[in-house]
Amino acid sequence: MTVEQVNRTNGHLIKGVSPDVADQITDAILATIKETPSGVVELGVLMEGVQGRISFQKQINLVWAIIRVKTYLQSKGIIRLTYNADRTQLISFASSNSISAGQLLTSSSPVRLTVAFKLIHEKYSSRENEFIEELQRVLNTPFIEHSEFIRNTGKLNPYEFVVTSHFRNYAAFDRFLHSKPQREFRSRYWDNEVSEQMHLAYESQEVFS
Repeated sequence: MTVEQVNRTNGHLIKGVSPDVADQITDAILATIKETPSGVVELGVLMEGVQGRISFQKQINLVWAIIRVKTYLQSKGIIRLTYNADRTQLISFASSNSISAGQLLTSSSPVRLTVAFKLIHEKYSSRENEFIEELQRVLNTPFIEHSEFIRNTGKLNPYEFVVTSHFRNYAAFDRFLHSKPQREFRSRYWDNEVSEQMHLAYESQEVFS
């Protein structure tokens, strides 16, 4: 199955909301919360602030779309909901990195995931070879456009390997992270055999043909 077929099968990242609309609403939600001195926004104020920041050429049910995006950002741990004494809904960031994470979540731009890591095994041992073979197997998925795997020979950091995977968009990235082969590999190999690691997920301006 090609990446295009996977995307068509699974639909939009936020069901019923087109990527361009989701991007604008996400940016408006994050900006509204960020500019609030307390960092906490009442639902009514948030809705007014978001509607005041965006405009679309075509008619859409804007309130419905904002609620769908807000619910999605909450489910991904970007924003959190609390309530005051009179049950008014309050929205705030879930963590200090919520802005960058939220902008990545709904982006339709290509995404790269770079992971640097060190294994507990001796170099060139059979156990190391087995881990690498299993890793390459799990990276062979239609969700990934292509991957680059290298052995680090420098002395500037403790990591032995670096793998960079290229995804068409965040939807493909998110599906890979939740796929059965990836979860099984993490449980059986990664969690038990990786001693040090660093993860970077970021947007890429590369255009895939």
